[in-house]
Amino acid sequence: MSRSFSLCSCDFCLVYLLCLLACAFAIMSDKPDVAEVTTFDKTKLKKTETQEKNTLPTKETIEQEKSES
Repeated sequence: MSRSFSLCSCDFCLVYLLCLLACAFAIMSDKPDVAEVTTFDKTKLKKTETQEKNTLPTKETIEQEKSES
């Protein structure tokens, strides 16, 4: 026994179908593509010197500022 069906073309069913498709694509896009990460060449990176720009005040500096207030 074969079954046949026809798709409904009412606005509600079409919107529902579009929502299902959008959800399916959203789920698939949640997984990042790591293909480029695995082929990344670390030897092309440049060496850099890190410089600390915003240093925290020392305990002495904090005490001095408290006493000045």
